[in-house]
Amino acid sequence: MSTSGPPLTERSPGRAFVASRGHARDAGRSRFEGAISRFLPRARPSADGHRLTVRNIYVLPTRQGLTMGLVMLVMLVCSISYGLALGYALTFLVLRSA
Repeated sequence: MSTSGPPLTERSPGRAFVASRGHARDAGRSRFEGAISRFLPRARPSADGHRLTVRNIYVLPTRQGLTMGLVMLVMLVCSISYGLALGYALTFLVLRSA
């Protein structure tokens, strides 16, 4: 399908949106970046400097932390499944020390 003139870069009333192939990837990327910036607007530092507050400090678990959480979950499920009081005690003792 051929259109006369250059491809449209924005939607105009009564006409279909047409984008060239080279700009489709860039449009998707900018749409994705725009969604992230709307979702996490406070993640970007302010222009006047870096001030650490509760809203811009993120604590993420490491691979070892995720592994320990998974092991503790398996221990808890096994203790519940088999009704092991010592399993509960061991699970919560290890969780408390972590």
